[in-house]
Amino acid sequence: MIRTLTLLAMSTACAALFAASGGPDAYGYTWKDSNEPDGPTYDWVDITTTGTLVNGLADDNTVGPFVMQTSFEYYWYSRKFVWIGSNGYIAFADGNIASPFPTIPSAGGTNDFIAGMMSDLNFGGTGNPAQCYYLDDGVVTTISYINVPFWSPTAPGWTGSNTFQIILNTADSTITVQFQGQSGLTQNNDIKVGIESVAGSIGLQHSSNVYPTGGYAIRYYYPPTALLDVTDATVIYNTDPGSGGRFLSRNGNSFPMSTVIGNIGNVDINSFMTTGSVLNAAGAVQVTEQVPVNFLEVEGDTLINYTPQFSPAVAGTYRYRTTISGITGELVTTNNQLIQELVVVDTTLALQDLRYHGATDDGIGLSWNGGNGGVGVYIVPPYHPAYATATTIRIVSNLNLASFNMKVYAD
Repeated sequence: MIRTLTLLAMSTACAALFAASGGPDAYGYTWKDSNEPDGPTYDWVDITTTGTLVNGLADDNTVGPFVMQTSFEYYWYSRKFVWIGSNGYIAFADGNIASPFPTIPSAGGTNDFIAGMMSDLNFGGTGNPAQCYYLDDGVVTTISYINVPFWSPTAPGWTGSNTFQIILNTADSTITVQFQGQSGLTQNNDIKVGIESVAGSIGLQHSSNVYPTGGYAIRYYYPPTALLDVTDATVIYNTDPGSGGRFLSRNGNSFPMSTVIGNIGNVDINSFMTTGSVLNAAGAVQVTEQVPVNFLEVEGDTLINYTPQFSPAVAGTYRYRTTISGITGELVTTNNQLIQELVVVDTTLALQDLRYHGATDDGIGLSWNGGNGGVGVYIVPPYHPAYATATTIRIVSNLNLASFNMKVYAD
């Protein structure tokens, strides 16, 4: 009986590797592999001498964004920013994915990613040979994982080796994943290969818990005709691209509220409402206005300048919030709100404490393992000239008493 179960399990696990095609998913994506007569031909692209070495990858982290020269059409929207995950995936928004890895697709958690070989990989540990390279030639973007081992609970913290690459072709919107070599085992055989949209509920899984073989390629094809009409508006940014925090002077210049709203679906949107508000730390509205949008075409966007401005009279932390409402049948609503932090300082004081953090932590914070991690904050004083006299940092945990460097750079 035990032998029968083992053979059945092996048969199930290997089936996906011999499958030559798959899909479509709900949007229309399909895939073919190099075993299919009209599928992709395995043709490894060596970018180790032409690409950029990606620094900062460790255990369960991301590095980015990398800005592609040409926007990449992905599902019903386009993306230009790419984050590279240490666990064998790239994402079009910042968000870490760690073991146990979700089935593709899965709503909730981090979405909007491409899982080349999403598994518990590790760039850290003594003697770890792992490398990652990035190359964008204006048409094709290639991310190569070279000799990246799996994480191991025993010293030196890694085992095995995996070499694979993810290739984004902006000319035809195809996604190609190539596997050059694979050895070793990961914890719990937890491996996912596939693509997932920003909605989370729409995606296409190539395989689950299957070890790919060397000399193997998969290609995902953008549908010639979408199988799904997607209504999806989003707040692209508040004030400026990036929606970065702002320091304001108490009783200083008023803060103008502006936002850009975009249609990232594949159908036109008629008649919806936008609301711009500034709230204090207690959630009390300081200023607000609603502005309707009568029509927004596919891939279109519109700039909204709200009439009232925020005139800060009390020092403290505020939030400039833009929300979208009133769209019938919208598929994705998690992108209908965007918050920008505003910090008002009392400039009558000789010294200002310019910080975006509060007195206590409001989440898990930022953390990393290994010696190549870090975090930075971009600070623009509300007046000039301004001089930095001191810096402070709150370290929640440093179990091994590791040292670090703190630097202040002039812009």
